[in-house]
Amino acid sequence: MFTAHWDVIVSSNRLKLSDQKTGKQVERAAQYPFSSARLLVAEGEMLEQEFRELVVQMVGKRRLFLYPHLHVRAAEAQLDPSEREALRKAFLDAGCSKVSFGED
Repeated sequence: MFTAHWDVIVSSNRLKLSDQKTGKQVERAAQYPFSSARLLVAEGEMLEQEFRELVVQMVGKRRLFLYPHLHVRAAEAQLDPSEREALRKAFLDAGCSKVSFGED
């Protein structure tokens, strides 16, 4: 089992992923919009899909036995509890083993 430690910055329909060990960064605007005018995560399934595609950009197709630990930050503002829960659920459903937030 390989555990990656990544930082992810979430903004409206945009994700930026950084590997804490190597410093490699990938970023993308959402092909599958997951935010709305009011909510950072309006569509959790779309966020999962975007994250999965970002992981492929980061490590290629060799995703077997990859259980990333994520440290999540929001680019625009503080996350309220409902946004944190939506992000946590989406990232765990996408295959992460641990999700923490800016001040965790």
